[in-house]
Amino acid sequence: MAVLIAGVDFSAATDLRRGQLWCAWGWLVGRRLRLAGLERIWQRETLVVRIRDQPGHWGIDAPMGLPVGVYPLLGWRDAPEAIRRVGAMTRTDFRGLLARYGLREERRCRAPGLTCRYADAYLQGLSPFKRTNPDMQMLVHASFSLLDRLRGMGVRVYPYDPQPTDGVSAVYEVYPSAVWRLLGFRRRQGDLQPALARIAWALRLQVELAGLGESPTQDAADAVLAAVAVGWAVAQEEVAAWHRKPASLTEEEWAVRAWEGAVIGPRMT
Repeated sequence: MAVLIAGVDFSAATDLRRGQLWCAWGWLVGRRLRLAGLERIWQRETLVVRIRDQPGHWGIDAPMGLPVGVYPLLGWRDAPEAIRRVGAMTRTDFRGLLARYGLREERRCRAPGLTCRYADAYLQGLSPFKRTNPDMQMLVHASFSLLDRLRGMGVRVYPYDPQPTDGVSAVYEVYPSAVWRLLGFRRRQGDLQPALARIAWALRLQVELAGLGESPTQDAADAVLAAVAVGWAVAQEEVAAWHRKPASLTEEEWAVRAWEGAVIGPRMT
């Protein structure tokens, strides 16, 4: 049975003037992922409608949780409450809230703490409170606003919501940079074909581009790798049961999933 798989590069959401997002989508049958489309999405509302109306597994390259230590500081219970509260804020109000509590970190994460999640540290990623190059604070605001809209429409967000039934989309956090690193490529790899060949060997996932082109922009290539991350997780049955820890996640990450979320996809061990 074919399953819809989609990956979204959400980085442009930090800049309201930049606008365009990238979406790679296709169909997974067994361990074969055929990506049939790679396209720009100019309005976030368009993405909301597509996720709602096209049931499948959607991976988005954006934070979907906050470091567990900030919740007592902010007086919030868990990530779903954070999503609701941030979704109701303006960008300026959210920026002011973080500044009030001194929540800012420009360095790459090396250890979990007040400004870095366990997954951020494990994957050597960026703090959700980084403000410059890129502006992760505004990416969090855009991501939580999107998730708030989607949850209000019945879309399920992993790992906070009940597992979806047929006909309901599921949304996951993915980190394409970690997949690039796993494959041994720099993130700014221009030609996707060597990466896809290595995916077939390293991840046992056959990926076909179906005429998408071999040298997309970096953001478009990240959308492809976001789709690969979701496709691998579904094929590997990492998300077959949402109450069960995926084999790729650490025990520490899974223990704080109600606050920090869970980043799915292949990674170095």
